Amino acid sequence: MPDIVCRSLRVGKGLTFDARSKPLHKGISADFLPFVFDRCRQARVAGEGRVGLAIARRIVDLHGGSIAAESEGEGRGAAFLIVLPLMEEGAASA
Repeated sequence: MPDIVCRSLRVGKGLTFDARSKPLHKGISADFLPFVFDRCRQARVAGEGRVGLAIARRIVDLHGGSIAAESEGEGRGAAFLIVLPLMEEGAASA
């Protein structure tokens, strides 16, 4: 089984992307989960400057979508769900 499983699905007028890591991966503690997309808190985690999730949230927000994270705790893996709206057929691209 791969370390990360990704799925995509068209739901109504949107696309859903789901990425899940194996339970052996680091996971996210319950007290940090509400702040996992917070740029300032991510930058302070172990002094590593990990702001990738904050950047992901900003990109998803700019496209009118949503992003969420879930984890059963440290050492139990994590899942991320991204929902993006589809462009209307015939809409002009930027």
